[in-house]
Amino acid sequence: MNDVDPDRPITYRSGALPNAAKIRVLFVEMALGFGGSAKSLLELVAAMTDVEAFVLSSFAIEASSIRAIRVAPAEYSGPASRAMGYLRDLQFQIMWIAAVIRAARAHKVDIVHVNNGLSLNVAAMIAARVLRIPLVVHQRGWEAPSKKLELAKRLLGKAPVIAISKAVRDHLLTLQLNADRVRQIYDVVLAPTRPTQERIPTGVLHVGMHGMLTEWKGHRLLIQAAATLNQLSPGAFRFSIAGGTVPGQESYVESLISAIRELGLSGIVELVGHTDNVYEFLNGIDISVHASISPEPLGRVIVEAQLAGVCVVAANAGGAAELVSDSCGILLDPTSVDSLVQAIQSAASSSQHRGDVAARGRDRAHDLFNTTRLASAVRDVYQTQTGR
Repeated sequence: MNDVDPDRPITYRSGALPNAAKIRVLFVEMALGFGGSAKSLLELVAAMTDVEAFVLSSFAIEASSIRAIRVAPAEYSGPASRAMGYLRDLQFQIMWIAAVIRAARAHKVDIVHVNNGLSLNVAAMIAARVLRIPLVVHQRGWEAPSKKLELAKRLLGKAPVIAISKAVRDHLLTLQLNADRVRQIYDVVLAPTRPTQERIPTGVLHVGMHGMLTEWKGHRLLIQAAATLNQLSPGAFRFSIAGGTVPGQESYVESLISAIRELGLSGIVELVGHTDNVYEFLNGIDISVHASISPEPLGRVIVEAQLAGVCVVAANAGGAAELVSDSCGILLDPTSVDSLVQAIQSAASSSQHRGDVAARGRDRAHDLFNTTRLASAVRDVYQTQTGR
């Protein structure tokens, strides 16, 4: 990676050589840190070989397939930005507008693709309007009614919005977006490059959960379920929770550590931190748990577990309900510890049952998340906007 001036934002470009035949896309990634949004973006870029991609990010992204180019402000502080005064927030938005304009002009892009939804990307949408460059919005989450959302809807005009699930598409339609402008396209999720290793029975079932350590992901629910399962079947389970800390939410991680200690689970539940290779983590577990207590817009952790051939236990809400059915996973009530306990017990009932569920889950994931088809669908959106 090139040396980076800490007072300036960072942009990333795909490793492909410039090609006049390729459409040039500026992706704007405005998020709290490297999570599912950024990972999905990089995997989409990797899958679109006929696109020259530039990624303007509010935080550093490490990936061997891209090289860094300095272009934009890197002072996004996540939740703290909501506490800024009006003038500070205005300055922040102006910085982003300028950053997008500089990047778009410097790299002569054909289209601006904002990666985190409507209301978070007002600055990038203004920049696209100023430049008169076509715009695409990737809606990766829910929107709450606000003045910023109404402004974003006006700036959107006739630009298309890509919804990452049917649940997100339906949500957008409740906000009075034109149905003709909303395209539902699942995220690209790259499958493991190496075959899944056969799991060797040890007599102890390994239950795992992976994803960013933030409260709505349901880690406390899993810890409470672990306590119950340990009482019912001492020594039958161990639990691993993988994921990085969200900036500003360090106290949440401390609360999880305290809960594990207070429930006497120190030797049974482990926080393993960030994992660079999620498939290595998944390769070592028997049951993957998704227990988000708020509806998930999509739930890529479910897809990753399915592609890894792991039996999935998942919350029956939001986009997750599109990925898992009773035949290819085990659904649970995301508000109930007892429901999670029962779901894990069902998965633990026999290795044959887990294997059958995992095999059907893998088939479903390969069908819904065909990389070539999904990348082509996004490329088609670009073509309708640019004529290329």
